[in-house]
Amino acid sequence: MQTIQRLKPIVWSDSDGDLVMSLNGLASTALRIGARHDLGAGHTPLDFAWRAVVQFEAAPVPGEAIQIYGCSSDGTYEDGGVGAIDAAVTLAELANLTQIGALTVTTNTADHDMIASGVVRIVSRYWSPVLYNATVTQMAAHANVSRFILTPLVRGPRG
Repeated sequence: MQTIQRLKPIVWSDSDGDLVMSLNGLASTALRIGARHDLGAGHTPLDFAWRAVVQFEAAPVPGEAIQIYGCSSDGTYEDGGVGAIDAAVTLAELANLTQIGALTVTTNTADHDMIASGVVRIVSRYWSPVLYNATVTQMAAHANVSRFILTPLVRGPRG
């Protein structure tokens, strides 16, 4: 039988993570891509646990969602042509990215951590998260309260 071992997580945030993703004050209906992460030469397909942590500036509407996408790249061409750095993304570019999940608003409390997670398989060497604030409420205008975390999952012998 196998167990899943967790390795060091990769954190995207405004300024205190491993890579930059400017989520501070992300406007309603705005999209943001995080800086591209290099998984290394010879990367083989690997499953990752993802976790999104979001706060809102004002009372959000329960049932609305932050849509979460992944952007793969071979180092020359990236899905959607969105680039390799922390930047805004357009809805047109979003059409060629892969949705990996969503964070559904569960309370109308503004300064409350809302958290969602899932698993994504990454087959390319380079990868970036993209968050689409598909709500009517701006995300919290405070550095580093909203973030995206990606943790490699490695299957190994049960110990």
